[in-house]
Amino acid sequence: MSRSWHVFMSVAAIWNINNLRNLLKVKPTGSDPKTLCCAIFTLVCAFRSFVPRVDAERLCFWDLGLISTPFVGRSCATVAEIAFAYQFTRYWQRVVSAAGLPGSTFIANVGWFLCTFAQGLCWTGVLTTNNFWHACENSLWGLSPALLSIGALYAITKKSPSAANTTFLRCFCVLGPAFVTYLAVNDVPMYIQKWREGVGGGVDLHPMDGLFDSMTCKVSRADDLWDIEYMWMTGYFVGGVWLSIQMEYMDKDFVGAKKGRASKKEASTPTRRSTRISTPRSTRSKKD
Repeated sequence: MSRSWHVFMSVAAIWNINNLRNLLKVKPTGSDPKTLCCAIFTLVCAFRSFVPRVDAERLCFWDLGLISTPFVGRSCATVAEIAFAYQFTRYWQRVVSAAGLPGSTFIANVGWFLCTFAQGLCWTGVLTTNNFWHACENSLWGLSPALLSIGALYAITKKSPSAANTTFLRCFCVLGPAFVTYLAVNDVPMYIQKWREGVGGGVDLHPMDGLFDSMTCKVSRADDLWDIEYMWMTGYFVGGVWLSIQMEYMDKDFVGAKKGRASKKEASTPTRRSTRISTPRSTRSKKD
């Protein structure tokens, strides 16, 4: 089962990389920081799909030396998750601002801060092998979209004229609460259970010892070790990347529609003609 799952994840990663390539043809990374964040998130998730590992348990799917260790995987994941959080909070801010939500910049910054602060909790869990910190991390990842979902629900009642706005807001109002529910029902209880059972070593490791320990891993593809990880890794590395790429396509349509409305407004504005009456040159000469 684990090998079949890994084949699926690898194929999905290649598919997402191809989708990213198609996106970059119409929206280069230099045109918008969010697009660069999307590219980082896609490539890191592909790497984590090819070389999966579980941090606190020091469990690796392949023996590829340092590359397959939790330290390298978590380092890459930190950059990718901060980038993804920046991408979706900035796009959320752009859409709800157009819909007239007050304080959208502050709310977006709070959402991004929560996801960024969660990285510190995650690293604490990685270094100490205490899964309690991973439970706290995932709680913050749930709090951020919960906050943004409330804002999206308010904004959608404003009936923004942009079709891209409406699509994004409706998706956020559905996927945001669904993600929060998933974390509350599956991920957070999973890490709490691991913490209570002492999986990963509990709080036995000092952070400095944990730093060196995270550069090692136990290689195993046993189903009983990986089956609890299948759901969240698949949703994260496949579904999360697909969503990230789709946000960039919707952002492209949103910006295009905004420019189109500006062009129509400019075209509909009548051009002012000068009312100044010039004196004929011949008349001026006679007066002189």
